[in-house]
Parts: sequence; C-alpha cells; structure tokens
Amino acid sequence: MTLRVQRNACPDLDVAAHARKQLESEVAKHVDAIIDLKGRINAMAPISKLPPELLSAIFTEVAITHYTGRPPRSCCGATLLPYKWITLTHVCHSWRAVALNTPRLWSRIVLTRPDVTREVLARSKKAPLWVTANMSFMDEPQKSLLDAIMRESSRVKELSIAGPARILENLYPRWTGEAPLLESLSLSDNNVFDFDPVSMPSIHVGRPSFPVVFQGVTPNLRNLNIHHVSIRWDNPLFCSTLTSLTVISRYDNSLRSGNFGQLLLALETMTALESLELNESIPRLGEDLAGISTPLRRVTLPNLRKLSLVSDAVNCANLLNFVTLPPTARLLVTGHAEAGVDELVGFFTAHLTRAPPLLSARLAPTHSAQVVVRGWWTFVAGDLAQNRRSVPPAPDTELIIDAFPHARAVQHVMACAPALARVRRLEIQPLFSAIAWDWRALFAHTPALRVLSISGHAEAGGFIAALSQGQPAPAPRDSEDGEQRRGEGEGTERGKVLLPELHTLRMADVRFGCWHPEHEAAYLEEMVDWLIARCNEGAPIATLTLQNCVNAGADDVERLREVVADVVWDGLEIWEEDDEAAEQEMLDEMYDVYGDDEADLWPIFPAPDWDDVPDYGYEEDEFELQWMIPF
Repeated sequence: MTLRVQRNACPDLDVAAHARKQLESEVAKHVDAIIDLKGRINAMAPISKLPPELLSAIFTEVAITHYTGRPPRSCCGATLLPYKWITLTHVCHSWRAVALNTPRLWSRIVLTRPDVTREVLARSKKAPLWVTANMSFMDEPQKSLLDAIMRESSRVKELSIAGPARILENLYPRWTGEAPLLESLSLSDNNVFDFDPVSMPSIHVGRPSFPVVFQGVTPNLRNLNIHHVSIRWDNPLFCSTLTSLTVISRYDNSLRSGNFGQLLLALETMTALESLELNESIPRLGEDLAGISTPLRRVTLPNLRKLSLVSDAVNCANLLNFVTLPPTARLLVTGHAEAGVDELVGFFTAHLTRAPPLLSARLAPTHSAQVVVRGWWTFVAGDLAQNRRSVPPAPDTELIIDAFPHARAVQHVMACAPALARVRRLEIQPLFSAIAWDWRALFAHTPALRVLSISGHAEAGGFIAALSQGQPAPAPRDSEDGEQRRGEGEGTERGKVLLPELHTLRMADVRFGCWHPEHEAAYLEEMVDWLIARCNEGAPIATLTLQNCVNAGADDVERLREVVADVVWDGLEIWEEDDEAAEQEMLDEMYDVYGDDEADLWPIFPAPDWDDVPDYGYEEDEFELQWMIPF
C-alpha cells in the first residue's frame, strides 16, 4: 500500500512561507534604501571630497607604516596583528571599494594563515611585493603558500625569512625564478643559541652552504642580511650593487665561508658599500701564521660610512690592514683574545688620526675582562653611558678589547690617548683595577678637555694627584761648562695647571677615601688643595657634581662650596662603616641561630655550581597571541 502526500495538504504553511518571503524582500529593500541614504550622508562629509587616488595613497602609507613598525616577535609562525590597518576598509562601502582597487595596499605580505595570505596575494595583482615570514614549522599548506609566492619572484622587492636551518634549507631549491626587482634580502636562522663562541662548537657543522638562488639574477639588490646562515664569499649575492651588507655567523662557521682571499675579492666587487658588518664571519688566520702579513694590494671602499667588525683581534687587524676606509667612516671594532691586540689598536688609532677629531669620548669596561673606548665627533651634552635614564647617540667610533686581563687591556687602550687631543667631554669609568690607569699620561693627551666625568674607583691610582701635578717641566739645559743646571728637569713646572680649559667635574659612585676618618680627610684635603690651586692659576672649576658618592657628608660638601661656585649634590650621605655595621649585624643574628663557626653558615647559602646550571637562551614572550581582524 503506497501513501501519497499531496503538496497542498498544508496550505497554511505555504501561505506563511510566501508571506515571510515577501517580508524579507521588503526588509532587503529598506536595508538597501538605508544604505543608500547613509552613503549620501557620508558623501556630504568633507573627507568624501577627496579623490579616490588620494585616498588610495593615504591607505597605502598607513599600511607601509604599520608594516615597517610592526612588532618583530611572533607566535607559532604568525606575526601579531600584521594587517591591523585593514580596519580602514570597514569604515564605509566607498572606502572598501577604493581599498580593493588598490593593489599596492595589499603588496606587503606577512605570512600568517594560508587562506589569509592567499587572499592578500590575489588582491595585490601585479604590484611589487614585500614579503616577511617568521616560521617555526613547515607543513604542506605552508610549502604550497611559499611556492605560490616564489612563483611571483619577478615582482618580489623585499624578502625577509627567518626560521630554523632545516626549514630554510628546504626553501632554497624553490627559488628558481629570477628576481629583477629584489632590493632587500634577509635570511636568519633564529634557532641559534648564544653560547660562548670560543668554548662551544658550532651546532651547524654539517649544514650546507647557501646555494645560488634566483639563477644569480638580482641586478637591483641593495641590502643583504645573513644571520647564522652559512654562505660562501664567492656567492653571486655579494654583487656590485650592494650598499648594505651584514653577515653574522658562528665562531667556526667562518672556516666554511671561504678563505681570506675570497673575502677580499668580494669586497673589491662591492665598491658601492655604505654599511658593512662582519660578526664572527672574517676568515681566520691559520695557526701556523706568525702574524699579520704585509698587504700586496689594498681594497678601497670609497663610499663606506660604517664598518663594524666582531672577531678575534688578529682577524680584525688583518682585515683593517687590507682595507682602505674613508676618513669619515664610522669604525666599530670588537676584538677577542690577546693575539693581535697591538696591531688592532695601531690600525684603530691610525684611522682616528685621519678621521674628524673626537669631541666626546668614554673609557669604560663592561666587565673585568673588557675595556671599551667610544668616541663622538660632536660634543654630547647628555650621559655617555648606555643606561635606562638616558640613551646616548650611536658612537662614531668604538673599540672593545675583550677576553683580556683588565690591567693589560687598559695599557693597550692608553695607546689611543693621542687621538683624544681635541676631546672636550671625557667620561671615565674605572670600575676595576683603577691603579692600572695612567691618569697623568691620559690627561697629558687631552689638553682641550672641558668636562670630565669620573665614576667608580677614582680614589685609587692617584686620580687627584695626577690632576694636581701641573704641566711637565721642560728638558734640562746644559750650562756653558757642560753640566746640567741644578733643579731643572726635576718634577713639574710650577705655575701651570693640567687641563687648563677644564671647568666641569662630575663625580659619581666615587669613594672619598676609605671609611677611616684620617683617610677620608686626606682625600678631601687633597681635592680641596687641587681646587684652590686652579683658582690661584686663573682656571677654577665652575661646576662640581657629586652623585651617590661614598664617605662624603654635608660638612664635606660645604667645604667644597667654599672653593667651587656651583656644587650640585644629590644629598645622599653614604658611609662605608654603616654598610659594614649592617652586614655585621646580619651575620651576628645568623651566628646566634646557626652557630659561631662560619662553616656552619655554608649549608644556608650553598655556593651554586654554575657548570650544572643550563642556559637555554629562552625568553618570555612579551605578547599574547591575537587573532587578526577577519577580512
């Protein structure tokens, strides 16, 4: 038996559906009418008078600003909010229409979700591309997405890719097309830990070198940045059009980048370079070589404005020996180990003698085995130390001697003193082994000094005594009978002060003698005598700044104000005996609880075994993963 259902068995349902459809049609008409009315209202706004071409240019500038200023951090391979500017397209229909008809607006691509990236790539049409990818993994959607982008290599203008080496090595073979518009290329292995470059072997010993990509056709390449990616110096990417080159490598990766001669050949090709940074990427001299050889030819870089070198001191010196720099080139050098330090300081000082005179300089260590010399061609009025309170301008020259006994490193740094003859602002921070500083020789080379800032152990090594000695006496003259005149050539010449133009002295974290009252008074008296002597010679100190100084109280400051017109004091009275008393009180309390023997305290404060403490190099992510605004 078959049951048949007639269509009009429920006529009420058909009528209701028809009525609903008519109502929805009426609603749609009213919605369209409201949209049309709102569009007319928007058209009356002053900004709607702008032509579409101008709106398109404004939208593009907003996208460029956001692209260049986006946060560099990423989560799961997706840069946070890379298309935040897309809210411009949600303002009104006319703005969205203008945005969709502006391919340049969609030409800056940040790889996020594959569907989003494909849509942006499609909207860019034939406009030049700027592509950024920060990948922590590689799956089939990511591969197909990158393949789609690299098929458009003919219109890629900037390419920046970061990721683990195993992922980057899978990408290189896919870059087979030419890149005639490419201006900037950045490749970074961001899975490299900052271990000690001397004691820790490379984790990429078996990695292959970067191959020839884009068929070697990059006629407009200007900027090349290689971070921890092994690349040989005979690669076609090191071309004559480069104006900026940065190669940061592992300590022993330089062995696989080619020999020193290949580096020189590459530099001879790159004559248009304006900025060059080689970090642990200079081919090292063989251990069988006794020292730096005499160059048969020199490489001239006439357009170079900045040269930054980080390597063993002997490698940096070897490169400086073969390269001729313009006098106005900024030279920043960090040399490790003891070998070649003398030659490095010599080449560095030779460049300073040809460069514009330094007007501001800073001599300071960052730790006990390092000494830093920084110089500026201008008078820097602010703090020259890089701290949270103030950030000084980038130095025009810098020399860092690392992994060297501090006392000997200071002696090598003093060889740069003749280049400080025109310095007006000098800041010194003798944190360690202040007795190694030859204050007398240093001040003798800085006759134009006007502002002197000293912080740290200025009480050791005869700092004030050196300032009080005056100018050197002239050489003794022989009398008619051939004997030296008695008294001449001994000591110093009276009536002349050292640093005659000095008018401001700033002292921070300086100990006014030790905590013993007699030593404290002796240091203060020595300083007062020096200040009075300058007044008597017509070269008084106009401003004396005391900040966080130890063993200097209100009475001492009042004594200084009797000699110096302007004494700026922070009002802090720090006495060493107070610190020692507090420390002793704490120890006494622990002795009462745990015993009188110091050995009993070791279980409370066990010494850490630093060899067993791993340094994974991880950092906390400062941002939370945020979903991009949907299209």
